[in-house]
Amino acid sequence: MVAAIKSVAWPRSNRNRWPRCIGIRKETAESQTAASTVAYAEGRQARIAYETWFNGLPEGSYKEGVTYWVSHRSLKPPPNCVGDTADGLAGCNAARARFAPIDYRRLSDKNYWFGWNSL
Repeated sequence: MVAAIKSVAWPRSNRNRWPRCIGIRKETAESQTAASTVAYAEGRQARIAYETWFNGLPEGSYKEGVTYWVSHRSLKPPPNCVGDTADGLAGCNAARARFAPIDYRRLSDKNYWFGWNSL
């Protein structure tokens, strides 16, 4: 079984006594089976494409708008894009448009979801 290290934030009182990275996420039989599907590969590729796009954005209000949408898109119902600047609003709307098909597939296809979350 392959395990991935997941960062765990400990309360201040335990910070000096416990390692910072002790959470282990184990792959399940279901996630291993999903890894051999086309949908898994598509979900993984979509995540790589998103990460590449996001990391290539220059710092500023456009990227802040993207970050706003990415961090709030899973709320029910998702919020409207708001921004202090036109660039911030444009970034939010760009992220919203980019994530619409991704979130649809993520929520409707478990193999795609596993691929998206494999990174």
